[in-house]
Amino acid sequence: MAVPGVQGVHDLHIRTITSGFTALSAHVETRQVQNQHDILVSVRHLLAQRFSIEHATIQLETIALHQELEAGCGGEAEEITNEHALYHE
Repeated sequence: MAVPGVQGVHDLHIRTITSGFTALSAHVETRQVQNQHDILVSVRHLLAQRFSIEHATIQLETIALHQELEAGCGGEAEEITNEHALYHE
């Protein structure tokens, strides 16, 4: 994504609800917490302008938070890494 402050995107889901109504949800990774308002506004603007997606649910999270949440999935570490990685490709 061409948005300053965005380091990555995962758990991206795009659905056509009805003709002409597309919905998107995604987790957007950032490096810092301070500019999250500006990042969110920029991401929503980019989605609307470039892809005509007006309905978007964006979860902003720092890279550190994402890593912490991934570590808390439970189970055997190697098993989680292999199985959970499938959902983030």
